Amino acid sequence: LEKPDILLLDEPTNYLDEEHIAWLKRYLQEYENAFILISHDIPFLNEVINIIYHMENQELNRYVGDYDHFQEVYAVKKAQLEAERAEAEKALQEELSSLRREKTLSEYAKSCMSMGYDAALATECAEAMADGRFSDVFAIQQRFLEAKIREAEATALNRQPSLSAGMPPVAAAEKAEENQYRSYFGLKPI
Repeated sequence: LEKPDILLLDEPTNYLDEEHIAWLKRYLQEYENAFILISHDIPFLNEVINIIYHMENQELNRYVGDYDHFQEVYAVKKAQLEAERAEAEKALQEELSSLRREKTLSEYAKSCMSMGYDAALATECAEAMADGRFSDVFAIQQRFLEAKIREAEATALNRQPSLSAGMPPVAAAEKAEENQYRSYFGLKPI
């Protein structure tokens, strides 16, 4: 063989017998210039190479050592990259979750305010809704309705008889309570 500046070898051991593989190993070990070797023959690779260039994801990385050493270093590097990706993904998911929760809280709070809740009660209800604590949401709604009923009863009892269209105060309070429930559920008052 001549001594070219670079050799390109693609699966050079595929059709060689043991004697010729041994000759090629010696030749490449003594070769002074560069050679590019593509092979699936791991024992052959380990005996003739000392630098590996590995192409992955459009990135070329250089590894010093034989193929077994490359596999060890590459496995560690890959595990580190996977851990970094997983950590970045987790941080991103947490940030997205936080942003979604804030948006949800804002939407729930607006909804509660539109139903007549004061700001503190609307915030409490929105947080319970966002966290999925629906029994708390129901309790908050119940407290709100009870307060509105008491308010309506107090207003009805303080009214002049002429305003309640001749109804006794108890009947006026019952009508006010019924209208409060109807209003809350979007029904027409009676």
